[in-house]
Amino acid sequence: MALYHTHRPQTFDSIIGQHHIIHTIQNQVIGGHPAHAYLFSGPRGIGKTTTARVLAKAVNCVNKNDTEANPCNNCVSCNEINAGMSIDVIEIDAASHTGVDNVRENIIDNAKFKPATSRYKVFIIDEVHMLSLSAFNALLKILEEPPGHVLFILATTELHKLPQTIQSRCQRFAFSRVSEATIIDTLRGIAKAENVAVDDSVLKRVAGKSEGCVRDAVSLLEQLIAAAGGAVTDESVSMVLPPSTSEEVTALLQSLFQKNAAACLSLIQRVSTEGIDIAIFCDEAITMLRTLLIYAYQKNISSEHDPRTIDWIESTQGSVSPIELVRLADMLSSRRGQVGTAPLAQLPLELLVIEWCDSQEARNEKENQGEEMLHRKPPIEAVEPRPTGAKASSPHPTILDQKNTGHSISSFSEADVRKAFDAAILAIEKESPSLVYILKSCRVEQVNNTSITVAVLSEFHRDRLADKRCKKQLQESFSDSLGTPGIELDFVVEKSEREVERINEITHLAAAFGGEVL
Repeated sequence: MALYHTHRPQTFDSIIGQHHIIHTIQNQVIGGHPAHAYLFSGPRGIGKTTTARVLAKAVNCVNKNDTEANPCNNCVSCNEINAGMSIDVIEIDAASHTGVDNVRENIIDNAKFKPATSRYKVFIIDEVHMLSLSAFNALLKILEEPPGHVLFILATTELHKLPQTIQSRCQRFAFSRVSEATIIDTLRGIAKAENVAVDDSVLKRVAGKSEGCVRDAVSLLEQLIAAAGGAVTDESVSMVLPPSTSEEVTALLQSLFQKNAAACLSLIQRVSTEGIDIAIFCDEAITMLRTLLIYAYQKNISSEHDPRTIDWIESTQGSVSPIELVRLADMLSSRRGQVGTAPLAQLPLELLVIEWCDSQEARNEKENQGEEMLHRKPPIEAVEPRPTGAKASSPHPTILDQKNTGHSISSFSEADVRKAFDAAILAIEKESPSLVYILKSCRVEQVNNTSITVAVLSEFHRDRLADKRCKKQLQESFSDSLGTPGIELDFVVEKSEREVERINEITHLAAAFGGEVL
């Protein structure tokens, strides 16, 4: 028999991690007034069905005292329920009995008869969310007004799939995931009962992998015991659990924080060569990012981490902002979903590294170059005297070369400025086609000493052009075309009645088709 069957709790006191629920049910049992219908919801393997069975034993136990909630597990009723042979406790798997006929035959018709040997006839309906709508409707009446000798216990992992009419007729109890510390204590007790030595580090890994599910943790421990053939150590765990280590995860994150793409790619290659599961490696990296986020605000680190990892977490604070952690966790989660379908398992993680490191470095380098160009002073050149009565020609004249001797542009005509503006558009057409499309709809509205006001059609266009990088690119191109450095551009929304009417027409047209203008 599997360990999770052998060590299944048989009393309320032995059920772990659900004290808030057990305390309430115990008081109802002691008072002799259990609810007519219970609804247990929560993740798998955390004690819903076990609690239902213990409750069925408690309400039918012959030897139980009035001041005691736990069943005796010695009387005929308790023994029959433990053996699954009680005719008064009916367990129904709703996943395989979904139809309305099953509900009528197994529940409604059966509930009319009094229990054969027990005080209550108990119906335990597991995975109740799998019932059909017609089956739910058939269950409504008897669930609302059941006979006095009937007790319903519904269990589900997907509460949202139950109709509200069903939920409102039951006392609802939400089971929660069991903490890692509680699972570790439980696994340690099971290992002791089975006379198997298990390292504490192994118990921590098993509890972490179970994600709060006690049944999964016990099943995994049983698998490890079978694989080890004796004492369960970290070495034997590698045969069942993937050999990912926290040191490699922290090394990857540290290189990501430093934008060191080469180090990241080298580490990923090593992890892949060693046979570490990339999906689980990504999961551990995401978990570590979550730990960093929690520590940033709560200054609390789980005891599951080894001292070296704890030191790394503490030393990392301040080197990366919480917003950056959120962005990296979001990107890593997105790439994690591609691991199973990628031609190479490590490819999504490598793409993440390039996306995070190289793109960021290139963007920073470009912005730094833009800042240098913006503040760079034009070189001072010797000016030769012009011949009398003749115009000197330049081998490479600018569009307005005759007026490029100073920063003031107020002396230029609007036509000259517009001509320079068109030249600037042509200069950046290859780099930013979408930006050129917006610029072609603009017009020069006002020329000041060192700035030019450009009218745009919409606030979207204004915000797009006012973006830091776009504005730098346009100002530099405009300054080169005009031959006057340091030009500032201001963008205002053009207030044109014709354009307002045009936008309104587009808005109405989009609304007519059920859409909206963004």
